[in-house]
Amino acid sequence: MGSSGSKPVKGVCPELDKPWRKFDFGQRKALKEKLENFSPSHPDVKDIKILVAGQIGAGKSSFINSIDSVFQGRISSRALVDTSAGDSHSFTQKLKGYTIRSGKKSLPFVFKDIKGLEPEVLAGSQPDDIISAVFGHVKDGYKFNEKEALTHKDELYTCDPSLSDQAFCLVYVIAANTIQLTDNKVLDKLMIIRKKISDEGIPQVIVE
Repeated sequence: MGSSGSKPVKGVCPELDKPWRKFDFGQRKALKEKLENFSPSHPDVKDIKILVAGQIGAGKSSFINSIDSVFQGRISSRALVDTSAGDSHSFTQKLKGYTIRSGKKSLPFVFKDIKGLEPEVLAGSQPDDIISAVFGHVKDGYKFNEKEALTHKDELYTCDPSLSDQAFCLVYVIAANTIQLTDNKVLDKLMIIRKKISDEGIPQVIVE
């Protein structure tokens, strides 16, 4: 208070007195080189597909661009981003894969961008569509239908996907400052997706 200045009070919240984890940022170069030299060990897997899902405006496309920028060594904007503020509808309308490149070399990682989840029950990506995309049933170029999910009768549905068609990880991009923790239809959709994907043992991570 006053001229004496404020001092942190120790002991009130002990878990905040030290970092919850330590990270050696000097490993960045080694990790980048490791990923650049990575190749799938399974003969039937051409590349590692990673599906990026989440609420509208959370930054799914920007997340993909950020990863691409790291390996390109420059700002990348291959995944188009909506620059308008306060839009209540997803800018991304179709499923599209982005191969990560390091210079002129294409890495064996493909990030799949998908339409954002919208609060309305029948709007945005249907949970069934995201689940189908993870399992490799949805082809690139599929435009998400707000009224019904993709079925085996559609042209862009793959009935018998190969191992290489499937996603090996599901990334949820969440805007922590906007999503509500209670009574939220987006969270309800995410829980449906999480339960189904977890049953199949597919890794899932959250980026806030």
